[in-house]
Amino acid sequence: MFLRFLASSHALGLVHQCRWDDAAAEAEEVLAAPLGAPLSRIFALVALALVRARRGEPGAHTLLAEAVTYGHPTDFVRLAPVWEAMAEVAWLDGDDTAAAGIARRGLAAARDGREPWTAGFLARWVDIAGGKREEGDDWASAAQRWTEIGSPYDAALARLGGDVDAMTDALETFSKLGARPAATRARAKLKAAGFRLGVRGPRGATRTNRHGLTAREQDVIGLLREGLTGPQIAGRLHISPKTVARHTEAIFTKLGAHTRAEALRRYEA
Repeated sequence: MFLRFLASSHALGLVHQCRWDDAAAEAEEVLAAPLGAPLSRIFALVALALVRARRGEPGAHTLLAEAVTYGHPTDFVRLAPVWEAMAEVAWLDGDDTAAAGIARRGLAAARDGREPWTAGFLARWVDIAGGKREEGDDWASAAQRWTEIGSPYDAALARLGGDVDAMTDALETFSKLGARPAATRARAKLKAAGFRLGVRGPRGATRTNRHGLTAREQDVIGLLREGLTGPQIAGRLHISPKTVARHTEAIFTKLGAHTRAEALRRYEA
């Protein structure tokens, strides 16, 4: 029983590391064994459901429907990971109301405050699904911490709460991972923010800048003036180095420059 529980837990850890093939294989091995203690199956069911849902494959709802039967409705320790997965699956299906509702019901079971990490996962889905909490939310710090511990999908989810650059980075991550439903949600957020993929028309700060630089490009060139490197700029602005390189290339093109020094001279002229 304990070996299966360990394997089940490991499968869920692999999901967060985005090793989805390995996670699915390990979860399926646990679930193929003769039915034993329900506790040893819960994380395997959740892991396999998340892999399938994130890839846009069928079967997630059936797996979670089984998992939720293995605990009492007030059993936060056993069922919180199931509720979290159910909220994510609802969000991936495009149902924000259901996602936030599931997460809130799960949080209602966390009365004693002894499981802050698990409660945090549920609270995140209240935020992502468009609900409101009293606590503040620092998406950039969250994305950085998820990146540091090797969870790119979770980091991308955090970036969906950021600016257009952050949401674009999130879309890029989802696309690379083959997370089609999440990529669809990211595109919808970008569209709602007035951003058309592949089209960046001049607006706002871009029109008022004499060089035609966007607000983000002005941020980047300001940090270039301070002598920061690309990775340092990425850290300061909480965007990826690749995004910094893209902005730098656009700055050089608009200023007709080929080097950083030349770009700064033309910008300040």
